[in-house]
Amino acid sequence: MTEISKLVELKKKLKRKKPNFIREGSQNRVRIGKKWRKPRGLQSKMRHEFAGHRQKVKVGFGSPDLIRGFDKEGFKLINIETFAELEKLNPKIHKIIINSKLGNKKRILLLEKSVEKGFKVYGRKDPSKMIEVLKNKFKKKKDDKLKKVKVKKDKKDSKVKQKAELEEKVSAEDKKKKDQKEMEKIITQR
Repeated sequence: MTEISKLVELKKKLKRKKPNFIREGSQNRVRIGKKWRKPRGLQSKMRHEFAGHRQKVKVGFGSPDLIRGFDKEGFKLINIETFAELEKLNPKIHKIIINSKLGNKKRILLLEKSVEKGFKVYGRKDPSKMIEVLKNKFKKKKDDKLKKVKVKKDKKDSKVKQKAELEEKVSAEDKKKKDQKEMEKIITQR
């Protein structure tokens, strides 16, 4: 057993003993929520650490220094956003997290490269499925955009046609009026 795997086991044992740190008063009021907040009240029994009250978060409850930042399987979690960062990592030691601020195009490329190199992606059992989903999403978005452009172009073309027809009608009516005026002139001259 390697040193890291021993430390991971130790972390699991310690985590079993660690209490659930919940916010003071959260058991009484739903609106407060379970997320940990440091107790700051003057008469707070939790802040004073009286017996029979929940424990506060303290330094002693943390994981061992050497294993901090590792996941349950013993991989070091690294947040990446460029290919250069991916090149520096080792797939046997590191597990990658693709930065959330990246767009779909770059995310697809990074996922493909990571699968090719044999990296595990944090939070994804099968990154190839994720790649397919993102590609389909990207393709659908592109198709929708093309449809919108086509509809816009069709509307523009139809407006141009309507305008041309309208001008034709107006010019035909003008021609009729001119012809009628000329006929009236000829009739009145006789």
